[in-house]
Amino acid sequence: MRTMIKALGVAAVAGLILSSCTTSDEPEDAQVKDSEAQQQNYNTLQGLSPAHQVTYPMSRNLVNFWVDTWNKPGALSYNYIESFDQNGALHVAGYYILEGVPMSYCTALTPPYKIVDAGGEGEDIKMAVQAPGIDGVFYGNTDCKRYYGKDALTGQYIEYTVPMNAFIRTTNEPIDNVTAPALGPSTVEEVKKASPSELPDKDAPTTEDLVEESPTPSSGLE
Repeated sequence: MRTMIKALGVAAVAGLILSSCTTSDEPEDAQVKDSEAQQQNYNTLQGLSPAHQVTYPMSRNLVNFWVDTWNKPGALSYNYIESFDQNGALHVAGYYILEGVPMSYCTALTPPYKIVDAGGEGEDIKMAVQAPGIDGVFYGNTDCKRYYGKDALTGQYIEYTVPMNAFIRTTNEPIDNVTAPALGPSTVEEVKKASPSELPDKDAPTTEDLVEESPTPSSGLE
């Protein structure tokens, strides 16, 4: 009798184990089936409409155009703060003339986060935490609509915030058909009349100049 009870008990436990294994495998099998269907769909649709080969580097040309425009000393930017009124007409609030393009407060020289060890002894756990700014202090959420720059003629520090429902149009030449007040010290008329000595130095050294001026390392065989 005891032997029969033991046998029934073992069979019941084995049945529970098999039942639990089957139940736990069902979601995994479903996910596998969905993943297989996803890949099969991609293979089929990709065969019907494969990606076309890009033969002209338009995107790279535009990036290089941006580089060529601003990668030179003394480049000036004309920044017009604009918006549309209730009737859809364009309104220009004013403009700033800066050396180079305006810089957003979201731009920094160092990463905003750093990776630190967060695990205990024997644990390899990494966590991303906020890093201090270049000035050694911590900042909250930065307002990316705040811009700053260097005035073209005076070198004065300029900072401004783009108003709600407004935008900035930045060009490397003044727009002739726009009538708007200067919001900074420099005006279009003053920049046009300024002598080369009054404008930002176009002959400032670049990395290419530094490479050319660097002495050639000695081989030690002289």
